[in-house]
Amino acid sequence: MDQEGKRDGFGEQAEGSGHSSWNSAMSSFMLSHLANVVASGIRTSSGFKKVHLNTCARAVNEQFNTRRTGEQIKNHLKTWQRKYAKISRLRKSSAAGWDEDNYIITLDAEHYNNYIQVYLQELLHCTFWCCHICMHLLILKITCSILF
Repeated sequence: MDQEGKRDGFGEQAEGSGHSSWNSAMSSFMLSHLANVVASGIRTSSGFKKVHLNTCARAVNEQFNTRRTGEQIKNHLKTWQRKYAKISRLRKSSAAGWDEDNYIITLDAEHYNNYIQVYLQELLHCTFWCCHICMHLLILKITCSILF
């Protein structure tokens, strides 16, 4: 951001000020950088230290001309950890297969529908998500009877 608080040409936010968007190249670069930290044996078993996250932020900023902070790197890493956990849990399902050509997890129709139904029911238990899910169900024209 410039000094008047307007957005700069990169769509970035000033240090420590809210949400920032990531493209796949930036995410890949960040994950590769942190993987190199692990491979070099520098990272501790309890996670990345602040110095590692700040170093990664500097590398991302230099590579992509952005203004990422160590805290934003940390938050984006958490996002990827959550994504990995979901994918890992799904892959461990006995009904899941792996398509080597397309690099995707496969499920037959019955298991896929059951997975989606359970997932949506879990989300419905959370008050915050109830309205959000109902809105998407209306958009997708899925009746509520499927969920119950």
